[in-house]
Amino acid sequence: MKSIIFLISFSNFIVSFVDGGNSCKCYQAPTTVEGSEGVVDEGDNNRLGGAEIVETETFFVPQNVPNYDQEDYRKEVSIANAFIELAYNKNDLIVGDNSGINGLEHVIEIMVDDIIHYDEFGIMNLMIAVPDKTDILTHIHYSGHDDNKTRLKNYQKDMGLKISTVLGLSDTEIEEIRRLGDFKIDETERLGDLEIDETERLGGSEIVETERLGDTEIDETENIETIAQTRRDCTGPAIKNIIRRVLDEHAQVVPDDPAVERMCRLMGLFRSTQFPSSFTTMVKIDFSKRTCILLHELNMIKYTYNAGTWVQVKRNNVLQALVEQLE
Repeated sequence: MKSIIFLISFSNFIVSFVDGGNSCKCYQAPTTVEGSEGVVDEGDNNRLGGAEIVETETFFVPQNVPNYDQEDYRKEVSIANAFIELAYNKNDLIVGDNSGINGLEHVIEIMVDDIIHYDEFGIMNLMIAVPDKTDILTHIHYSGHDDNKTRLKNYQKDMGLKISTVLGLSDTEIEEIRRLGDFKIDETERLGDLEIDETERLGGSEIVETERLGDTEIDETENIETIAQTRRDCTGPAIKNIIRRVLDEHAQVVPDDPAVERMCRLMGLFRSTQFPSSFTTMVKIDFSKRTCILLHELNMIKYTYNAGTWVQVKRNNVLQALVEQLE
């Protein structure tokens, strides 16, 4: 297949859009539901097995989210994907005394650790893992005045803004990425038919055409689920890498409360990228037992710290090491 590389020279970045290269299309998350091992007692949602469970957000009974402009929202999801792909492909971020940091992994770690701006798990999940599961709004406490359409769009814009801030992008670079993420392709038009002037400049940066952009046909009818899966193809591997590092770094250390909360939130995101049809709507934590309860409606997934490692507690108390699920 023919391909094209757009080399967009920013002050500190070269953004490469490569068909078949190092893109996010390297991971295909399964869509079948696994691991729904129990049901939470509706009469006692705050106690499981007699242990106190700390809710990370207020529980709301799911209901239909009112209609919103799907095309407008799809546009914002696509633009946020462009920022995510940029961060995913950046492996030379310098953080403090450390270099060679992956941009997307660093952004996700910052969000997971930020229990002030992302105190409710659903907000973070909507931005990172399941932008297509808009019913998650019903699990997010909200006291503002914006309608659902505005809220959904703002969460996606916030994802791009978070990445822009962490990577230190200029206003020109941000506008350029938004423009690239908002390419409008007619359903009868092939990308290979796009003519690009080698002298054309975008935001003061030269575009170099190396080849034509292949025969892949992209149409405006691409649904939100497909676009969201493209995001999970980036964020899924990034979350796995973060969890692997946590498991390696703290193999001999009993996690304290912040470390438990961090792992619970990471595993909630991890499950959502793996099984989006049963995405995590709520995370509950038993700090005394170092246990995470991941909920989707009334289905429960339970992870606990046992004998020096994190494990999933399945039926009949069968344990499966978390590290095995990362393979």
